[in-house]
Amino acid sequence: MWSQRFNRLVLGNEVEPTVALLTELLAEVQRRAIHLATMQAATLRPNTDFPWIVLVVDEWAEIGAVGDNKERLQINTLLRRYLSLGRAVGCTAILCTQRPTSDVIDVGTRALTTHRFALKCGDRHQAEAILGVGAFVPDQLRSATPGRALWSDGGPASAVQFYNLTDEQIPSVLHSAFL
Repeated sequence: MWSQRFNRLVLGNEVEPTVALLTELLAEVQRRAIHLATMQAATLRPNTDFPWIVLVVDEWAEIGAVGDNKERLQINTLLRRYLSLGRAVGCTAILCTQRPTSDVIDVGTRALTTHRFALKCGDRHQAEAILGVGAFVPDQLRSATPGRALWSDGGPASAVQFYNLTDEQIPSVLHSAFL
């Protein structure tokens, strides 16, 4: 349903397509950085020539499970470089996982993510793996409201509300969002 909005899609957890995509994204980051240097500016504002690029990883744990140790290290290194270099040139990422544990969400990569959302965490340890140690008040996890989440930009967490859309509602939201 969302595929029309994607420029490129890698399905599954295969090493070669994942490495190829991350390598292409880093090349684009470098291209934008060179352009930014010619402008003598610190940040490249997205425009028609340089639109936002958002890497969406639906199931971050799969990246850590792909290939052998050397291949996983290569993928994680490429992802970290994209996260650390892309922010200034309109390239960002949304990393999702159903298993927010410290072995899935390594501290180095988490530190490079600007905004973090914790949805329906089972306990303090899962929330801390996403948000960072001490970033939330335990009572914030106990909300019975569907779509309740915790958001942090590196500081203390704040409660936010997401809304669940039916499959039938999504096309009209997409249409109105891009008019």
